[in-house]
Amino acid sequence: MSVYSNKSQPMYNPAESGGEAEQKEEEKYKPDEETIARREQRRQFRDGAAGVAGCVAGAVLLGPVGMVACAVGAVALTHGALVAGEQRKDARVVAARKPFLAFEKAKQRAA
Repeated sequence: MSVYSNKSQPMYNPAESGGEAEQKEEEKYKPDEETIARREQRRQFRDGAAGVAGCVAGAVLLGPVGMVACAVGAVALTHGALVAGEQRKDARVVAARKPFLAFEKAKQRAA
């Protein structure tokens, strides 16, 4: 048997253990279609602005090759930062909703 083989040990599947996987599903925040469309439009505009700024900066500093490289790099970095910011905001929304969701669950149990 190979050192890297894991056939002797069963794979751990968090969904089989119950609680954690179900709890994580409830905590996920899924924005509505309007919010998703607004985010995509804002992201597209900001990515384009970053591309233009990178293009100009690259042309001034490094010439034609730098122009392309800086434009692509600026768009990639901006896109990553925007998506990370949206995820942080979603996490804040979930944290703010937790007390309300707990209250609603208790209210449903009592009824």
